[in-house]
Amino acid sequence: MNIGSNVARQATRHALKRRLARFPSRCLHESSQASGYSTVNPDEIALFSRLSQHWWDEHGEFAFLHKMNPIRMQFIREKMLEVAREEQGEEAAVYMGNGANLLNGLDVVDVGCGGGLLSESLARLGGRTLGIDASEANISIASLHGAADPRLSSQNPSSSSGSLTYQHTSAEDLLRNPQRFDVVCSMEVLEHVDNPSGFLSSCAELLKV
Repeated sequence: MNIGSNVARQATRHALKRRLARFPSRCLHESSQASGYSTVNPDEIALFSRLSQHWWDEHGEFAFLHKMNPIRMQFIREKMLEVAREEQGEEAAVYMGNGANLLNGLDVVDVGCGGGLLSESLARLGGRTLGIDASEANISIASLHGAADPRLSSQNPSSSSGSLTYQHTSAEDLLRNPQRFDVVCSMEVLEHVDNPSGFLSSCAELLKV
């Protein structure tokens, strides 16, 4: 594994562990202990499904998210470099920061991807990106839009632009599969789920050990 990939993985684990530490330990294991457990809120899913056609309208219902997306990406970049500096030293952080493809070679999941605004950006940083959402309508829109950019094709996983695929599922259901990820993102999702602490636990379990 190259130094950039290792730093990115360590940065993600460290950042998530710090946030999970704020929740009671009994809540952080609910997703793995409860049979059929789900944090999906049906009312929220129904709402976003009705709005799914507007995801890529920069002046529509999701205009604010379009404006926020560059800021979100800058936040992700800064936090990964910050933790890399803390845990691996300045040299590793500089190496990681100088790369055009920050996520090159990493498996990335965007939980609650909506129409794919963040997922596409993550893939363009070189990540092998999977966007998941509990709304089938959202996944349809995200898949359609992503297919318009051949650089993000899942058939070209070696591309320096990364690759992008989508799946209609939840974080809890995805845990039933063996695949785990180097980077787990979930932006503007926590306020839309049932049991936020359980949701964070599921996201943590999606990380590679």
